[in-house]
Order: sequence, then C-alpha cells, then structure tokens
Amino acid sequence: MKFGQPIHVCMSNSAVTLKEKYCSETEFPEALFSMDLWFQKERYSKVIREEDLKDWPGAFPGRMRDDEASYCFITTDFSMESAKEFLPPVLPHFESMAIIEIDPTGVNMG
Repeated sequence: MKFGQPIHVCMSNSAVTLKEKYCSETEFPEALFSMDLWFQKERYSKVIREEDLKDWPGAFPGRMRDDEASYCFITTDFSMESAKEFLPPVLPHFESMAIIEIDPTGVNMG
C-alpha cells in the first residue's frame, strides 16, 4: 500500500472468504474494498501510518494524495453469473464494485 501501489486480489476460479477470514481493521480492512470509505482518513490511518506518508511522493502532510492513493482491484475467472452468485458473500462491499467483463474470445493471444 505504501506509495499508493495498488493491491491485486486474484481470485482465479475460487471464492476465498476474504471478508470473514482475512479482513481486519488494522491490517486488511474491509474499507479497502470501497473507495468512498477507504479515502476517509479515519479508515486508512488505521493501516497507513503517518510515518508511511512522509516519503510518499505527492502526499500531503498527514494524508494520502487522492490521485495516487492505494486501492484494491479483484480479478476472477468466473463468468458474470458466477461472480454475482459466489462473490457477494465473500468480498466486502461487492454491491458497490464496478464489474468489467472481458470476452475471452475477443482477446488475441498471439
């Protein structure tokens, strides 16, 4: 998260119970999965320390720079239908996530 690096959560063809098993307010908060919540200083400051922001290029004293803030994105091999069935119970704030579906037949692998 330091320096605004994104966090990539690769679910592949699984529905790992991130919400229940791995999320905690001081290490991997649920707020990270909702940009509206994550950009609130009282949320991110539980994980990103004042000390971390000192060397963060472009950070304002005591807070993340909004256009270079850390964020989380999730990838999955699920179809849209399977994603909507299996991911809401395991991912925090799934209902507010933007979903981008890529048609694999449209990807040139050569």
